[in-house]
Amino acid sequence: MKPKIYSIILMLLIFVFLGGCIELHNNNFHDSNSDTSNFVNTHEHYYGKVVKVVDGDTVYVNVNGELWKIRLLGVDTPETYRKNNPLNRNHPYLQF
Repeated sequence: MKPKIYSIILMLLIFVFLGGCIELHNNNFHDSNSDTSNFVNTHEHYYGKVVKVVDGDTVYVNVNGELWKIRLLGVDTPETYRKNNPLNRNHPYLQF
């Protein structure tokens, strides 16, 4: 009985493993963000100079004498400047 159960489990594992290796093609997929030319042409543009990098997703930018705080959406970085956080400004990965 045990060899039969082991062989069934082995076959299921092989099936799951091979099923995960199959590449599926979906030609109907359309990424709405892939065509950015319309977005770029219809929105305002600002030019500025980065004056301070706070962490991986936050910077301060000087735009025409005004200081703007810019936060990047969708960027997953650690918040490094919290109280009692062992990762501080002197950590090697923050120095570049």
